[in-house]
This record gives sequence, C-alpha cells and structure tokens, in this order.
Amino acid sequence: MLEQADAIDALMAEFVSGTLPTPLQVLLASHLEMSRSNSEWVSNLEALAGLELADIEPVALSDRDAMLARILSSNSGSESTSEVTTEDETPESLRHFIGSTVSDIPWKRNRFASIDEVKLGEFDGCKATLFRLPAGQGVPHHTHEGTEITLVLKGAFSDGTGHYKKGEISIADGTVDHRPVADQDEDCICFAVTDAPLRLTGPLGRFIAPFIRI
Repeated sequence: MLEQADAIDALMAEFVSGTLPTPLQVLLASHLEMSRSNSEWVSNLEALAGLELADIEPVALSDRDAMLARILSSNSGSESTSEVTTEDETPESLRHFIGSTVSDIPWKRNRFASIDEVKLGEFDGCKATLFRLPAGQGVPHHTHEGTEITLVLKGAFSDGTGHYKKGEISIADGTVDHRPVADQDEDCICFAVTDAPLRLTGPLGRFIAPFIRI
C-alpha cells in the first residue's frame, strides 16, 4: 500500500482531472472544504490543467431525490436514540450529495458493529456510507477486499495505522487489518467510500460475519 500522503496526493490529482467516481469526488471536495492544507497544491494542479479542466462537465447524480427518499424510508422506525449534540458542520459538497445535513440524517443502529450508519447507495461502482462511532468504541477488526477511503467529519479515531482527526482522510486496503476506535471524549462521524466488501477478521469477526454487513 502507498504511504497515506502519497495515496492522498494521487487522489487529489485524479480529483482535479475529474476522473474519480462520484462519491470520491464528493469526499475530496468535502476534505478541501474542511482542511485547507491541500488547497494550494490543488490550486496549482488546476492552474496546470487550465482551460481543459474548465471544459469538464460536472457529473450529475441520477435521481438524487429518489435516493434520499429510499434512505429515509429504509431507516423509518429504526432510528438511533443518540443525537449529535454539537453544531452541524456538514461540508457543502456532502450536503448537496445527500440532500441533507448529517444532523438531519436518520441514523440506523448496526447492533453487531455497535455503530450508527446510513448506507447512501452505490454510485459508479463505489458504495458510500455515513457512520458514527460512539466515543471510545470501535468496529470489529477487519480488512478490505478493495480500498476504503474515509473522511472524518467530526471527532477523531485511531486504528493502529494512525490517528485521524476532523477533516483528515484515512486510506485502507487489503494490506491493512485494523479496528477503528473513536476517541474517548467525542463521537466520531465519518463518510466512507469503498469499492469492494470489507472482510471481518479474528475469532469474533468470523463468528458474527454471517449477521453483519459493514
């Protein structure tokens, strides 16, 4: 696997060229809204792209309203009782993608993984998911059959490969076997994009694998 910084730089180059799948375009745009550390580098890439970049047509979401309606109906009656208590700071790019703020999304509890989640659907071969880790808790150990790219929207988590804070991106693939755990002082909300299923590892993971999808 590439070093995190190298992998993120590669993503940024694809973001500027407009070649990323729609959910990853949204994830990178949201990252740039939240963290200005890459803004100058991206601006330089855009300058190099010049008029060719300006001619790229934006990727339109197909039937976004119907997608949001399916999310709302699928979570009806199964909302988590926990609430986000801090002011919502959903990046504009993500808000346009999901048609809502993160605070207004009806979270659904995945009781096996001890997380709240909203499955946003599959776009351009990638699955997009919002998930919320309660403070001090994490998901089971797992690895990846493809690549998982995660943007921290609120709070922070650690997974053995690093500590990822608000606005930062984590990239994991089949070489990584990890267990993301939220910091003790705050729930952690993330936007994740995967291009293949996750695979649970360890004795507990193998036991609950038939009952859980993450």
